[in-house]
Amino acid sequence: MARRGMLAAAIALVACGGLAPGSSAASSPATSSSSLTVTGGFVPNRLGAASTMELGFRIHRSAGETPQPVVGVEFELPAGVSLTTSELGLEVCDPAVLESAGPKGCKPNAVMGYGSALILAPDTAEAVLEPVKLTVFIGPPQDRHTTLLFYESGSSPVITQQLFSGQMLEDAGPFGADLNTTLPLTSGLPGESDTTVVQMQAGIGPKGVTYYKSVNGVRTAYTPKGLAVPSRCPAGGFPFGVTLRFANGSTESASTRSPCPSSSGSARHPRRRSR
Repeated sequence: MARRGMLAAAIALVACGGLAPGSSAASSPATSSSSLTVTGGFVPNRLGAASTMELGFRIHRSAGETPQPVVGVEFELPAGVSLTTSELGLEVCDPAVLESAGPKGCKPNAVMGYGSALILAPDTAEAVLEPVKLTVFIGPPQDRHTTLLFYESGSSPVITQQLFSGQMLEDAGPFGADLNTTLPLTSGLPGESDTTVVQMQAGIGPKGVTYYKSVNGVRTAYTPKGLAVPSRCPAGGFPFGVTLRFANGSTESASTRSPCPSSSGSARHPRRRSR
């Protein structure tokens, strides 16, 4: 695709609100700064229900302004969120295999979710924006922490593939955990500056994910159980936050809250039938 055509297509995607379809369960974008917004929520949004957690951010810049390359993203998650309550990550993906063979090198039961991102490559003539696909895998634990592998796949001339990892760490305050990722610096077009991610949307959970198991010797597809929505929702909604770390040492943070489920949207327990 010509650079100008790619730029027009990517800008159209941004203007439509992002690369991934929105969800009524995800929060409306809110920000503590004028240049960064974050979204977060659960699908379905029912207390105690098995769900997909959706996370996202977007960097807003003035026309012609090129942001510093992002070298780290830290998502802060509501208290009570845990991957151990799910059926996700039954197989572990080897980072070396993923980097050399791509997603096909890892088993389907290692997939944790899918998403998308928008990569910006500075150019002397014009900025090139390229949409890429994200696949999230469970990786080997590091220092006893759950590790997620994010595999980006796009098309040239900006980026073809890129792998980065994130760890689930304990947090404090209104947040119970954070997903701390480190992004490698990646060269863009020949002779130009490093690329940077300006938008990301990822779902961690069974939405769009297919696992396989053996039933009577037959390989059978099924949808794994997702992570559990916390059993209690704090006043004001579930808090989500994001902090971006840039190559020049600066940071930007934003936070938002996802609405609490309505009473009718709470997880329901089956009633016992009287005999």
